[in-house]
Amino acid sequence: DLRIGEIALRKACGRAPWPHGERVRAWIAANAHACAPVLPRDLHSAPRTVVDFSFESLTAGDDPTRFDTAVCEARIDEQMALLHAKVGIGRYAEPRTIYEGDAFAGPTPHDERRTVHLGVDLFAPAGTAVHAPLDGEVVRAIDCGSRLDYGGMVVLRHVTADGDAFATLWGHLDPE
Repeated sequence: DLRIGEIALRKACGRAPWPHGERVRAWIAANAHACAPVLPRDLHSAPRTVVDFSFESLTAGDDPTRFDTAVCEARIDEQMALLHAKVGIGRYAEPRTIYEGDAFAGPTPHDERRTVHLGVDLFAPAGTAVHAPLDGEVVRAIDCGSRLDYGGMVVLRHVTADGDAFATLWGHLDPE
């Protein structure tokens, strides 16, 4: 994909990987008040807890090479029940043990391995409705059912008032 090459080249030259990124960030900040809630409960006032997947935590399991979804889910449910939390929040930019698995290695041993989480996780009871905070067009809806993949995934295309397009990715959703 030429866009990936362009992004890598811009980064290598010390430039922003996406030329409209700062404008989009500014637009989002200026319009944050108009964003709809993602979950049917207020994330600021609902009882919540941070779900820790860092290297110091065993939430994701005891062995990162043998990640077990059921074990992880049970530990999150237990933590949320113990704290009476209605929402669990997984941190952005958190180094995570799960990325030690082969699924996150590059095609050659010398490729850079992803080790940092690039999103924000919201954990809520099964069946909880999830809403997009901004108007957008569905450009992809797919079940990425491979091990350690996104599961139910939706990609939305949004456009700012100035015509700058950007996308949001919603993953780990129930494919139903």
